[in-house]
Amino acid sequence: MHELPRAGDIVELSMEAIAPNGKGKGSSRAAGSEKLSFFVARTAPGDVITACVTGARKRYVEAELVEVIEASRLRVEPICPHYDECGGCQVMHLSYAAQLDAKREIVRYILARHGFDRELAGPVVASPSELRYRLRSKLFLTPELTPGLRAWRSHRVVPIRQCFQMHTELERGLLGAARFAPEMLASRSPVATLLGVCDLGSGRVLLQAGAAGEDAPRIAGWFTVDEKGAHGETQPLCRVQAAGFDLQYAPDCFTQVNADANDLLVAHAVQAMAVRPTDSVLELFSGIGNFTLPLATRARSVTAVEWPRATRFAKDNAKKAGLSNIAHLGKDVVDALRDLTGRQIRFDRALLDPPREGLGETGCNLLSEAAPQRIVYVSCEPTTLAADLASLTRQSYRLVSVTPFDMFPQTFHVETCAIMDKE
Repeated sequence: MHELPRAGDIVELSMEAIAPNGKGKGSSRAAGSEKLSFFVARTAPGDVITACVTGARKRYVEAELVEVIEASRLRVEPICPHYDECGGCQVMHLSYAAQLDAKREIVRYILARHGFDRELAGPVVASPSELRYRLRSKLFLTPELTPGLRAWRSHRVVPIRQCFQMHTELERGLLGAARFAPEMLASRSPVATLLGVCDLGSGRVLLQAGAAGEDAPRIAGWFTVDEKGAHGETQPLCRVQAAGFDLQYAPDCFTQVNADANDLLVAHAVQAMAVRPTDSVLELFSGIGNFTLPLATRARSVTAVEWPRATRFAKDNAKKAGLSNIAHLGKDVVDALRDLTGRQIRFDRALLDPPREGLGETGCNLLSEAAPQRIVYVSCEPTTLAADLASLTRQSYRLVSVTPFDMFPQTFHVETCAIMDKE
């Protein structure tokens, strides 16, 4: 039995795929290494490389790229001058078609690991924009107030002059506001972060600074910035068009960062629901009405569950749209499910769009008690999606399909929309 490679060893690798964490996965022909998987960032399927080992486990090895001996045809030159250091993008060195293929394979791999047929994952729906799509982003600030992003899997701040993920107005507003960040705090504590949200309705950027340290003081609120400094916003509101509806929200409410890709996702999810005029629909994690409003135009009724903060805006958006068949429950999703199932309320269809943590086994079990014939599950985290889908299959649901969406070009992150039917 051969020893594992040691830290500092230089190995020659053939790269084969992109792993779920965005790193390239490859193998070595060296004797004794045939069964090991090597993971190296900034590599492409088809590359032949040399890499320096940084750590080894029983079955896999982490390494850093040293040299590309033979470049894959999937490689492109990254447009961003900060790409080699910055961790904001992880797959910009791949052609866009290769990024989409890699994300489909990531979803297929995760589904298979949870016992599902990998072929249920279809092609990735491309983002209308490969660059300049983000409407919300966070910068990290050095003690000198130099704006930057963190290096990949590190707390080190990489100073940046531009970010090709950000919408042009967001980039301009965030980078230009960094020097005024201390004015946005409630105390004189050091500034660590600067969050920006671009309001497409007005073109302005709403900003919020965060202090350093676990015991950081509370933030002062939301601001806009001009050449004279930071100015507090008494009514920080944003607007976005989604599926033909005008949605208003506070900048701390959840919205998708890619508005154009969101339109494609909403259209697909609403169609997948196959709602009939007599149907009662349950929507969990309903936000400000992204899916709620188009669903309400098709269903007899929609019960929308979300925390009170966003529910306030969801109600206003529904009223503005002239929709009166929506019941808004401003509470925790699991608590709401317990209440609804405890009163033996049943639904014909259900849609959920949870945060990265997913719904969880308890939530899945309660959802199954509500007995929807079809569940459409929107997720930004394939691993928790697959775990929740597995929970629902134990409750007599069958996975029909999973459609990935590229909500986050140039990164390894992927949005998905899964359809499940009751057996």
